[in-house]
Amino acid sequence: MATTDIAPQGTGGQLGRKRIVNDMSIQVATVNGSGSQSSNTVLLRAIFQMGVPISGKNLFPSNIAGLPTWYTIRANKDGYIGRKKEIDFLVAMNAETAQDDVMSLAAGASVLYDEPLGLDKLRNDLIFYSVPYDKLVAAVCPEAKLRKLVKNMVYVGVVAQLEGGKPESGCSAGGIRLCKGEPAETRGVLH
Repeated sequence: MATTDIAPQGTGGQLGRKRIVNDMSIQVATVNGSGSQSSNTVLLRAIFQMGVPISGKNLFPSNIAGLPTWYTIRANKDGYIGRKKEIDFLVAMNAETAQDDVMSLAAGASVLYDEPLGLDKLRNDLIFYSVPYDKLVAAVCPEAKLRKLVKNMVYVGVVAQLEGGKPESGCSAGGIRLCKGEPAETRGVLH
C-alpha cells in the first residue's frame, strides 16, 4: 500500500486565525461523473457520526459528465444547515476551476489540492496541502477508469488524516480538528 506524508506548503503558522469551535464550511470542487457524490457522502457521514451537527448541499450541480460541480459541507454546533459565505477548507479536485476557487477564498483558509496543479503559488495568505493523487492511486489501482473514481475517495482519507489530531496533544493540521467523544460545545472544528 502506498503511503505519503502530507504537510502544509508555503505559509507558516496559522495566519493569525482565532479559534472557532464547531462552525466550519468545507467546499469540494470536483468534476461531475468522477465518483464525487459517493466520496462527499462518505465524508459527510463520517463527520456526522462523530456527533457534529452537519449538512451537505450540491451547488451548481451539473447533470452532464465532465462539467464542474461543487459540494458544500457545513458543520455547526448550533445545527445551522445553511451555507456560509466563507469557505474554511477547499478540496480542489477540478483542474478547470481550481485557480478561481482558490482566488475566491478569504485569507487564512486551507486548500487541499492535486500536486500537479501548483496552487500554492497563487497566494501566500492560505494554507496549502498538496497530494500526489495520481501517484497514490496508480500504485494500488491499475485500471484507468477505476483510478478516476478512487482519486475522490483518497481526498476523504486525506481530510480524515488532517482532522485526526488528538485534543490533548494540541496538534491539528490546517486548523482543522473534529474530535470524537467530546461534548459538541468543546469539540474544536476550526481554530
